[in-house]
Amino acid sequence: MKNLFKLLTLAIIALIFYFSSQPVTISLKQSNFIADFFNFNLPFIDIRKLAHFVIYLSLGFCFCLAFEVKTKKQFFLTMLFIFIFACSDELHQSFSPGRGPRFSDVLIDTLGSFFGINMAIIARRLYKFLLCSDTL
Repeated sequence: MKNLFKLLTLAIIALIFYFSSQPVTISLKQSNFIADFFNFNLPFIDIRKLAHFVIYLSLGFCFCLAFEVKTKKQFFLTMLFIFIFACSDELHQSFSPGRGPRFSDVLIDTLGSFFGINMAIIARRLYKFLLCSDTL
């Protein structure tokens, strides 16, 4: 199962790299397509910021399960790794036409990964609890 999550982690990293490589015109078309597809029209939520949050939530979740993040030290090292990756992603994005780095995106990315890591820890504990429960 760890190998599956390692592959998913690499796939998400590659997807983030791909999305960051897109010029602003293509990026806007992709965002509008997703918003239309899901009929997403909440005026107070930016679909692009939501995408940052969700993809990094997924990265944090998969990374945590792939590398068995269990201790506080591992948690903070994972958060640091993803923070640095988010910074490098924003730097990479600055080389795409019409795009630029935003520290607010790094913060959204880091917050998403924080939630993803915590969701994975809770899911792992819940799975172990249910697996060891005699009531099932």
